Parts: sequence; C-alpha cells; structure tokens
Amino acid sequence: MFDFGFSELVLIGLIALIVLGPERLPEVARAAGRWAARLRRFIEDVKRDIDREVQDENLIAFRKVQEELTETRNILEKSTRETFSSLSEPLRLDAPTSESLAPATETQGPIIESPAPKPAKPRARSSGRKKSSARKPTASRATASKKTTRTKHGGTRKPRSR
Repeated sequence: MFDFGFSELVLIGLIALIVLGPERLPEVARAAGRWAARLRRFIEDVKRDIDREVQDENLIAFRKVQEELTETRNILEKSTRETFSSLSEPLRLDAPTSESLAPATETQGPIIESPAPKPAKPRARSSGRKKSSARKPTASRATASKKTTRTKHGGTRKPRSR
C-alpha cells in the first residue's frame, strides 16, 4: 500500500522529535498507533462486507442455476419414463383393419412387434482359481494320514491324527 523504507521512517521520526519534543513524542506515537489500528480494522470490515455481498450474489446465481438444472433433470426423467413406457407396450398385429390395408405413407410405417428383452443372468464371482469339473477320488483314511498337505503359503504339513 504505502512504500516507506527504513531511511524514510527514521527521517520522519527525527523531524517529529524536533517539532514535538521528547515529552510529547510518546503520547503522539501512541495516538498515531491507535488511529492506525482503527483504520486497519475499518478497512478489514469494509473488505469483509464486500466479500459477503459478492458471496451472496454468487450464492443467488448458483441457486438459480441449481433450480434450472433440477427442472431440466425432472423434464428429462419424465420424457424418459414416457418413452420407455410407450416402448414396453407390445404392438399388436391382430385382424387387419382398413387402416392397415391402406398403402403405407411416409408418416405411417409398418407395425412391428418387438420381442421382450431377456433378463440378464447373474454372474458368479471368481476367486481367481480355475476349478476342475471332475472330482478326484479321495484317499482312504489310512493313506491320508501318511500324506502331507500343502499350506496356502507353499509349505507342507502333516495332517493331525484322529
């Protein structure tokens, strides 16, 4: 804001000391400090008020945009529902009427019944390992006690005896 260097402040201090004298200089310095603090607080209050007003204006504009987006979303949802409900009704090809026997024009196309969509099959989650389709025969208890098994960390261990 103000560009005062140290040499200018020293010069102002010497002039004030000569003009005011050593008795009145501390009182004037305190008063000048109070006035500077009041001025600083006043400027900060004005800045806060201006920021608050700008924020209120931005908030009002944001709310208008939000209302417009909500209206647009509602219109799109309504039109989507109407479109899907009209597509989900099957078109009937019953007995021919006089309208269906008339030659087709550009505005009147052929009536075609669309097949109903098939439901999606749920997918099973995979653990990452492939499972074999054929089961291996299990060993008897006598041979199972002699064999060692693999742990999930790659080591081996003997089964417990029962």
